[in-house]
Amino acid sequence: MKRQDSTTASNGQASEIFEIIAKESNDINEQISSLESQVFEHFRQEHFHLKINLRNVKIAAPRMIIFFIRASSQARRLGGDIELAHINPFVRNNLVTFSPKTFLSIEQSEDFALLDFGEDIEPEPIPEIATESDRSREMPEEPKESADVENNHDEEIALEILQSLDLRESDKVRISSSPDSLYKVCDFVVQRAQKAGFDQHELAKLKVTTYEASLNVVEHAYFSNPDYWIDVYAIHRDGRFYIVIHDWGTSFEFNPDRNYDVEMAVKQRKTGGFGLHIIRRSVDEIYYLKDQSVGNRLILIKKLPA
Repeated sequence: MKRQDSTTASNGQASEIFEIIAKESNDINEQISSLESQVFEHFRQEHFHLKINLRNVKIAAPRMIIFFIRASSQARRLGGDIELAHINPFVRNNLVTFSPKTFLSIEQSEDFALLDFGEDIEPEPIPEIATESDRSREMPEEPKESADVENNHDEEIALEILQSLDLRESDKVRISSSPDSLYKVCDFVVQRAQKAGFDQHELAKLKVTTYEASLNVVEHAYFSNPDYWIDVYAIHRDGRFYIVIHDWGTSFEFNPDRNYDVEMAVKQRKTGGFGLHIIRRSVDEIYYLKDQSVGNRLILIKKLPA
């Protein structure tokens, strides 16, 4: 590991870059495991600007490329980034020709989930030559979020909700703080939500929301350390569906009222904040309680259709 020059973070302050050199080995799996350990150790130490030196990598296997994508996404969520350096022609060709379609399974019920969140996922039209009258027109404003979404983080109300729910073991699933465990909790929540009466579109939204909220805990509360656990409760009561995510990691600043500019985020290659943006568009109420003695609790409430 080497320290490199500084870079400018999103908050305008200089941030130090740390270099990781890929292990010299003929065993690709050994190289990948070594890189994973080094990267996540840096995340644990809150080093989010990394440069990975690939001079010892002769070929980039699909698993290695997937790791680069996942680690880069996590770094950007945490306000940093990952750069790849000293890439030989064979590795560069592996990166250019890699196709994620080979590894993705897409459920039909989730095809329209982002549309339901209010996001435009259709390809952009071919731009036309603008006239003077076109240039004088004002750009339309981005649609505002639904006014009936109550983003309330009042601690007293949140505590009253938890007391009324009387959380029980039968309403809970416990998972390790690893991204690989998130599908288990998603299936648990979706099964409960389906019994509560949500349709397929709402189930797809709840599944994505549960994944994003749990991933946020993995990355921000535990810094991607898989040695801890997360408790998730799913409860249907009095026409409402409650999801409670309980962790014992580092609490984070929770601001559900912060606006998220999707277009600007795409231009700047920033993914931080998009998870909360999705959650806000899919539930009716959000609460967050941080407590070092009993742990942090994120409460999501979704009203059932009348």
